[in-house]
Amino acid sequence: PFVDQLDLTGTINASTNAIQIGNPQPVGTVNPQTPGVGTINVMQGASITGNIFSDAILNGGGAAPMLTFGKLANIDGTATATGNAAFNFTYGGNILGSTDGSGALAAPAGTRAVLDLDFFNGTTTLNGNVTAGNSRLQLGTLNTNGIFNVNALTVDGGTANFAGDTDVVNNVVVNNAGRINATSTFNALDVAINGTGGFVTSGTTLLDDVTVNNNMTMGNGFAVTAGTTTTDQFVLTEGNTVVLSGATLNSNNFTANGGQVDLSGNLNAMGGGGNYTQNAGVLNLSNGGVLTTSGYLQTGGTANVLTGGTLTANTAISNVNGGILNNNGTINTAMGLNINNGGTMNGTGTVNGNVTNNVGGTIAPGNSIGTQNINGNFVTAGNLNIEALPSAAPVPGTDVDNIAVTGTATVNGGTVNVTDFQTPAGATDYTIGTQYNFINATGGVTVNANPMFTDDIANRRLIGIMGANTFGFQIANDTNFGTIGITENQIAFGEYLELVKNTPDPGLQNLRNQIDLLGSDDLVRNAFDQLAGDVYASSPAAALQTTTLLYRQLSRQVAKSTAPSGVFNPIIAGLDETELNINLAGQEYESLIVRGQCEKGTCRVRCRNPKDAWITYYALGGEIDSGVNPTPGEYSSNGTMFGLSTFHNDQVQFGLFGAYGRSYLDTNNPTQGVDSENVHAGAYMNIADCQGTFLAAVGFGYDDYDSQRQVNIGAFNAIANGNYSGQQATAYLERAWDQYWGNFYHRPMVGLQYVHISQDNFVETGAGPAN
Repeated sequence: PFVDQLDLTGTINASTNAIQIGNPQPVGTVNPQTPGVGTINVMQGASITGNIFSDAILNGGGAAPMLTFGKLANIDGTATATGNAAFNFTYGGNILGSTDGSGALAAPAGTRAVLDLDFFNGTTTLNGNVTAGNSRLQLGTLNTNGIFNVNALTVDGGTANFAGDTDVVNNVVVNNAGRINATSTFNALDVAINGTGGFVTSGTTLLDDVTVNNNMTMGNGFAVTAGTTTTDQFVLTEGNTVVLSGATLNSNNFTANGGQVDLSGNLNAMGGGGNYTQNAGVLNLSNGGVLTTSGYLQTGGTANVLTGGTLTANTAISNVNGGILNNNGTINTAMGLNINNGGTMNGTGTVNGNVTNNVGGTIAPGNSIGTQNINGNFVTAGNLNIEALPSAAPVPGTDVDNIAVTGTATVNGGTVNVTDFQTPAGATDYTIGTQYNFINATGGVTVNANPMFTDDIANRRLIGIMGANTFGFQIANDTNFGTIGITENQIAFGEYLELVKNTPDPGLQNLRNQIDLLGSDDLVRNAFDQLAGDVYASSPAAALQTTTLLYRQLSRQVAKSTAPSGVFNPIIAGLDETELNINLAGQEYESLIVRGQCEKGTCRVRCRNPKDAWITYYALGGEIDSGVNPTPGEYSSNGTMFGLSTFHNDQVQFGLFGAYGRSYLDTNNPTQGVDSENVHAGAYMNIADCQGTFLAAVGFGYDDYDSQRQVNIGAFNAIANGNYSGQQATAYLERAWDQYWGNFYHRPMVGLQYVHISQDNFVETGAGPAN
């Protein structure tokens, strides 16, 4: 330059241009396309009347001239690089830099050079219009009351107050503790707010991309108190605040990566499918605040839609993928709101639209106990956090949290976490069987899968229960089944049920629920008796009685074939054996004298019945005493037995037998029974001697069982039907003696019976989990 530095501490008065910067004339050793001055420093004491104007031409990429304000002077009066905090300068003229004709304020080579501005410290007030290049405020205060049109603006410290219209062609950067207050129209391309500084606008503001980068202490942030602010991309990072109070902020996309957004005005994130995205930090949408967006996305942080606040998503599905959405105001969602894995929605507000709580998502209606309203359909497969109070007749929204749905509600499993909200917890017991409805849907409720319930209520557990328009839970006992039983069967069954009671089988859980809803231990033990199926253990005892009866019938039938004939008088003393044909009572017998000697001319003879086939009938009944284990009951048996026999010789008889019978076993408490059919076949041998008889028999039986058990436990009513088979292997030994007292005769006997009874595996049907 012709002059490198010009320091002003005096007075310049001019009617038009007080200072004009051009190229050196005439052309000398200095490049004629280099501005005539490098830096003009306006310092304490300076007074300028008239414009400051530059129409210098840059050549070869040279630097534009610099106009500074507020430098501190040396002893000799020259400017230093330090700012003067006492500097106070008011300028009424215009600062004008010519352009290349396109309106651009940059200064490329070969174009007209605009001035660059640098405000070091103190107070500078510009009442005229400014057209400049790059402008920087280092410290102090800059006040503008006219048009301020610059290429770029950097505020490294201090405060820039723009009362006139402001247009920044390119970037605005706020660093450290710098601050911008704009009360008129403010237009800029990109805005970055760093450090602890801030940007407050109350006029009409048009911005392109706004980034609030503050990883330090939260400052005043970006505030719009009036007018309309329009941006392309607005990014808020940790440590700063965006305040919209009584104003409007339009942004194609607004992303909060931290910090805090306080909204009582309007924020529109609508451009080109734009979204409001809450990744971290806090959104406070307070009374009168309206957030309108194409689609709302939350991945973290906390969003508070307060009473009187409104969040509207017009064209895209809204998703809460993380963080907490506290809705105590109004959410309008045309395409639906999804609470996804990691996301949470709380509060007592209203959602106008469909809501889906997906797996891993959480909805906690109420702020203590309250109602979340959904004007649409509701689907849940995630977590529901519900608070409750003891009540004989619980009222949704008062005694238990409530989700009020105007459409349909669908439950697809998930988890319901219930908290005892009374203080102190456990002060009042919850009454068994009391029903709490926390989903109330005008359009009806569908439960495709029951959720799992957890709770902190002492000695109680919760059972899901559905009505036509409601879904909730019943209070039930949290029974330790292993400690309830008295009989061995009850104890064994209770211990087993205790082991498997948490198995996630819907049928088993329903049965467990009905048991836990019973009012006393006696009723629980009765339920054990119904479920244990001990009738199956008693039915072999009845079968054993039937088989014993069968062999008793065989013993009696064989005895008839070798019964003593009475007294025979002919003199046959000394004979060992004589066959006689006799006729007793009109029946013919082939009689055989028992071995031994006849005494006193009289012999007893044993008669062989010539008939070789027989048939007989039998019936038996009895009771099963309960004692300390089996269920008391009654049994009965009846059947038909037949046989075929022949004598091998005078003493040995062989025979075959068969039988068909039925037995019945019934109990009344619980009501259960087994009807069995038995087919039995076998062979026997009978040996007669002078003392009496010896009988040996073996047999095999086939059993067919039909069983029925009635199960009535609470609301569970079913009949379990079974059909199965079994086998018997039997053996029988008997020794009988004939005894006489005159004409009286009796036959004492001893016998040994072996019966092996087996039952095949079987499956009951008809009673679901009670089979």
